[in-house]
This record gives sequence, C-alpha cells and structure tokens, in this order.
Amino acid sequence: MNIGIGLLALFVLLRGSDSPLLKSLQQAGNLTHAAGGPEAISFCNVFFFSSLICGFAMVLIDRQGIQSDWPRLQGSDRWLLAWQGFSGFFLGPVAFFLALNRLSVIEQTLLFSLTVPVTALAAHHWLKEHLPRSFPISCGLITVGLVLSSHAGTPSGAGIDGRGVLWALVGVVAFAASGVLARVNSQRG
Repeated sequence: MNIGIGLLALFVLLRGSDSPLLKSLQQAGNLTHAAGGPEAISFCNVFFFSSLICGFAMVLIDRQGIQSDWPRLQGSDRWLLAWQGFSGFFLGPVAFFLALNRLSVIEQTLLFSLTVPVTALAAHHWLKEHLPRSFPISCGLITVGLVLSSHAGTPSGAGIDGRGVLWALVGVVAFAASGVLARVNSQRG
C-alpha cells in the first residue's frame, strides 16, 4: 500500500474522532491537574496531529509537483497560501480547541456545522458561486439544532457558554476563509 494513502486513511480516522477524544483528554487533564499532577494535554492536540499527518501525506503523494510549482509562484500567491494555512491550520484549530474547552462535544459539533453554510455564503459573496436550492433548509436545520441544544440538556438551564460560542464562531470563520482561499489558490493554478 502507498504510504501516502495510508497516512490519509490515518488522517480520516483521527479527524473523525478528534472531538470526543479531545474532550476526554481535556477532562482527564482537568482531573489530573486539579489533583496536583501535570497537565495531561498540551496545545498540540489530536486536531493538530491529524492536520500534520494530512500535510505529510499530501507532500509524499505530490512531492515532485510541489518542488516544480513552488518557484513559479508569485509573491501574492505565496501570501494567499500563507493566509490559507494560517486560517485553516492554526487559527481554526486553536479556536476549535478553545471552544471545546468551554462547550460540550454536541454543542461544539453543532456550532462547527456552521462551517459549511458560512463557507458557502463566503464563496457566494466573493467567488460569485451559486448557492444550492436546499441551502435555506440546511441552515434552518442547523439553527434548530443549535437552539434545541442551548435550551435542553444543560444543568439548571445554564445555557451555552458565551466564550465557547465566540471561539467556535472564530473557528467557523477561519475554516470558511481557508476554504475560500483554497478555491482561489486552485483557480490560480
């Protein structure tokens, strides 16, 4: 089996399990730290690790293409790549981590499900792409899920932590920006 394909499979596995796994590590870290022990989880969490694996896999799969294309990039193209990398591989994951620290996995997952509609709206606005007909229905279902989760299942009606929501929205915008910039980069070649 090609090592690049194996790494991509590992990425899919890690990325699919990062929210519950990361939340478990955060809770274990809080218990250990509260008992006077060391912090069990560092900033380099599962999300960063899975992104790193994806990056390595892509480089391994298309190493020669990258080496031949990089010198041909203009300065503006390199800046677009840098902003795409910053928003999608740094700011988004950091916000994801900080949101999950304040929200339940379900709340965080519902908030991050806004990434798709926000990305679609950004692509519609900046790239003039057409929105699918089912777009309002999808947004409505996501909104209903968010409203229901904020009013149900929280102890004594505490609701969702506002700072967690803010970090989640920062992450959503960062991932949406990364997606739109990826499209711009691919259109430029």
